[in-house]
Amino acid sequence: MRVLLLSAYEAVSHRYWANSLMAELTDVEWTLLSLPPRHFAWRIRGNPLSWWLKEYATLSQRFDVVLATSMVDMATLVGLFPHLGQARKIVYFHENQFAYPESSEQVPQVEAKMVNLYAALAADTLVFNTAYNRDSFFTGVRQFLKKMPENLPAAAPLERLRRSANVLPVPLQPLAQGPDVAPPPRRIVWNHRWEYDKNPEDFFAVLFRLSEEGVPFELAVMGQRFRDEPAIFAEAQVRLAQHLVCWGASARGAVSGAVERRRHRRVDHLA
Repeated sequence: MRVLLLSAYEAVSHRYWANSLMAELTDVEWTLLSLPPRHFAWRIRGNPLSWWLKEYATLSQRFDVVLATSMVDMATLVGLFPHLGQARKIVYFHENQFAYPESSEQVPQVEAKMVNLYAALAADTLVFNTAYNRDSFFTGVRQFLKKMPENLPAAAPLERLRRSANVLPVPLQPLAQGPDVAPPPRRIVWNHRWEYDKNPEDFFAVLFRLSEEGVPFELAVMGQRFRDEPAIFAEAQVRLAQHLVCWGASARGAVSGAVERRRHRRVDHLA
């Protein structure tokens, strides 16, 4: 079986998902096309054009399955390469633009929402990573269409599409642990990007409360970091130091050292 795997905005989590699939399904002949995770507005709208200009020969081939992330403009891509419409088209939703938080400084991403919607309509099979992602997508689409000039009869078709959709979480490798090792405290993991839209303030507020009440837990703060990070991360690194087993790419020792250096700098500053 020949499978074309398309990732239009290859963030770290999307890359992990794609690599896990290809490593697990070894009896499949994979062809992977991906685009860097930058210039979001252009990337989500322009990915068919980017691939048409750069990967024309590859996309002109025949495939049994086209498996794409929800950021791929599947409808436009099949229009540019009609033979891809003969393959089974599967769209996987890591997230959806209808449930995506928008800051007060952003212009609403109407085109991004339409790409998600047209991809869903062009697919033969829809797969979501969680039931929440599935339900918020279809709720968001209905609310979005109600704001449009025409009163489109969308409720019944969208409900049929929702019922036929699948939920399949991204697989995670289990932690290796010997049979005689006592289980550690509950480990809480932050595996998102370090940005406002992932709501780190509420996440860490809950952990501050748990720590103050003496609830035992371990904390692994992972995910993709950027130059500008919400200030809550620096606060959490200090206040939750006793719980940390991972901070970014660092191990516990490096985290403790960083916290200790931060404390020394504060003492020096006060002195």
